[in-house]
Amino acid sequence: MTVRQMGRTKRSDPPLVAVGVAVALELLLGGPAATAKAECPPTACVEGDAPAADAVREALGRRGIRLEPERGCPCVSVAVEQREQVIWISIEDPFGRRSERSVSSAETAAVLVSSWVRQEDGAWLLAPKQGLGYSDGSARPLVEKVPQPEAAGETTADWLGVGVGADFLYGGDGSCWVVPRLGACLRLGPSCLGLEGKALFDSGLSGDSRHLQTSRSGFDAVVFADFPLRAGSMSIVAGGGVGLGWLRSSRSVSSGSHEGLDESDSVGLKVDLHVLLDLQLGGSWSVNVGPVLGLSPLAHTSSYTEEETGLQVAGEPLFVLGLSAAIKYGGE
Repeated sequence: MTVRQMGRTKRSDPPLVAVGVAVALELLLGGPAATAKAECPPTACVEGDAPAADAVREALGRRGIRLEPERGCPCVSVAVEQREQVIWISIEDPFGRRSERSVSSAETAAVLVSSWVRQEDGAWLLAPKQGLGYSDGSARPLVEKVPQPEAAGETTADWLGVGVGADFLYGGDGSCWVVPRLGACLRLGPSCLGLEGKALFDSGLSGDSRHLQTSRSGFDAVVFADFPLRAGSMSIVAGGGVGLGWLRSSRSVSSGSHEGLDESDSVGLKVDLHVLLDLQLGGSWSVNVGPVLGLSPLAHTSSYTEEETGLQVAGEPLFVLGLSAAIKYGGE
């Protein structure tokens, strides 16, 4: 009898073990802990450069993404860095999956972060129990590229720059010049290559033009290259150009044998150099201010005498030096 009772006792053990195993599996995979995690709100912890990071936080808040994790809930880490005209974001979830992207605005960054946090309706929260895999059982890579929406693509301002401004220059012959200018450039790697047209007007207030009662005006066409240099929060644009310039010098003549204008035209090589401080106005707009130097290596610098009238007409300054100011859109 005793043996049979012991046998019956042993036969009753397996069901108890099965129940224990079932309860343990339920607690590990589908029990209250998993339910609690599934109920965690989507949360992103954003750090980085203050203006850009603040803008990303605001955009995430508008999309219902929490910025502080609840107790026991995970948080997707987001590092934000402002790099000239783009925002660089690095996203990493609690299980080591990462994504890095450059975007054009804080709104676009918020779209990417939001899609990452909410991917698969929160099923990724159980990834450690599924071997870092997707809900269908397939493997999830440790470094994952999030599909980038069209809004994150390049805009015209990323590759094309247009600027208008004026130079206020002092010539090597003591003259003063006002030079309106208009230019455009295409972004190629770190530089912006372009073409600029400049109208030259001698004020006649000083130098050879005043002494010799000469008016001078002209036009320069220059091919240039700009190289934006970033030093902390300040941006500097260094560059130069080479082109051709046309200058007309004229003087009024009134005599018995000759009346009108004595004019002389010259065409020569032009070399421009500049170092400009780039001041951001917001969006893709900026103001460039700084010193400029213009050289005319082949200039006829001395005054010359008209054969018919015997009057002297001012030549061309070898160099001009002064201040440039311009407003610019894009191209950096």
